[in-house]
Amino acid sequence: FRAAGEAVRRAVLHAAGAYLSKCSADADGALPDEVHSTSGRPVYWIAPSRSLSAQKIGLFVTGIDALHTLHLSGAAHLAQQVTHLLTSPSFTFAVSRHVSFFECTIRVLGGLLDSFEAIGHPVLLKRATELGRLLLPAFSSPSGLPYTTVNLRYGDVSGNTVGHLADIASFSLEFLTLYRHTGEALFLEHVLNVYEVLWGAHDRAVTSGHGSYWTNEIDLNTATFGASPSPLFSILELCFTP
Repeated sequence: FRAAGEAVRRAVLHAAGAYLSKCSADADGALPDEVHSTSGRPVYWIAPSRSLSAQKIGLFVTGIDALHTLHLSGAAHLAQQVTHLLTSPSFTFAVSRHVSFFECTIRVLGGLLDSFEAIGHPVLLKRATELGRLLLPAFSSPSGLPYTTVNLRYGDVSGNTVGHLADIASFSLEFLTLYRHTGEALFLEHVLNVYEVLWGAHDRAVTSGHGSYWTNEIDLNTATFGASPSPLFSILELCFTP
């Protein structure tokens, strides 16, 4: 197992080192989400659709997503490189880009908070707070359930609010963690409101086109208990277990 673990560690260092060696900011200070493994060209991944993925604005997704792994791998020099890039005054999440609320929350906001709790560098909480505030317009729907897409600079929203349970409510772990570290009540209030709305709808089939996950009104020929509800139920346990 030790040899296998060392092989994994070397692979992590190789991949992260290659990414960071090619990861340079554009004119607006944005960093690419990924770098193509052979061409070295930047890839802008975290978009809600293929048409929007062409937006040439990055959120440094891979660097943030990998930071805690680098820390655990003992790659202090690479972890410091990531935090240094996040410390740059030119770095910003307030870019004119439509992002998936779900993916941006679990990968970028979650990555920042996870790494902050592991490493403790204050810039990680600073950036997490900035991003959390930029995501708040997603909750501007009449019900308070988050829209699926939000523009991080202008707050424009699109998509729907009656989709997968994972999209609707699995943000709670990140937002509750952000509230715990910052004390900003809005992060907590949006979480509580979403669960109140879902509970109020528990006897109506409004959370899925295949029936309600809260009652026995489920079409077992088409419904699934896979990707849609399972993240929510696992996160509920993490959020509300004493």
